[in-house]
Amino acid sequence: MIDITLLDFVLLNITSYLFGIATGLIVCCKYKDNIMRSRSMDNLKNYNHQKAVNQPNWDSPVIQASAPPPIQPNPLKLTIE
Repeated sequence: MIDITLLDFVLLNITSYLFGIATGLIVCCKYKDNIMRSRSMDNLKNYNHQKAVNQPNWDSPVIQASAPPPIQPNPLKLTIE
């Protein structure tokens, strides 16, 4: 009869846990395109027919901020004695 010690039991559990984690990671990496694909992304790709980039209208006036710049407070001077 085989005598299984506590150390053998713990090592078997740790080994099977790590094997399960590794198997899950391998399956996720192999099939990530099928798992992570969403139907909304597929639909967006089907409806994206715009190929040209809109050129800005250079005749429009330049927009500038009308608020005054923020006032910088006096720097804090700390003297340690």
